Amino acid sequence: MSKAEDAMRALEDRDWSTAERVEPPATTSAPMAVVATRLPVPLLELLSQEAARRGVTPSTLLRQFAEEKLQPVPDNVTVRLSDVVRAVEDLGRRAA
Repeated sequence: MSKAEDAMRALEDRDWSTAERVEPPATTSAPMAVVATRLPVPLLELLSQEAARRGVTPSTLLRQFAEEKLQPVPDNVTVRLSDVVRAVEDLGRRAA
């Protein structure tokens, strides 16, 4: 038998009388598009680790990074020292 037939048989053998409907997560108001990106494996590993640490998917983390980076910055803004240090370190790595 095929996997599909096995799956259908397994579903038929279950008692669904106590099953509860689970609503899908709410969708965003803005339409979403899929973007395929090639990343070096070490970068993908770092991305996956950071996403897991934050409890989100790598896709969500990339979307958050893009939203943060592309947001206009006001003239006067308070930033965390750790963000300033990270930005300076990034600039240093790019210059090297």
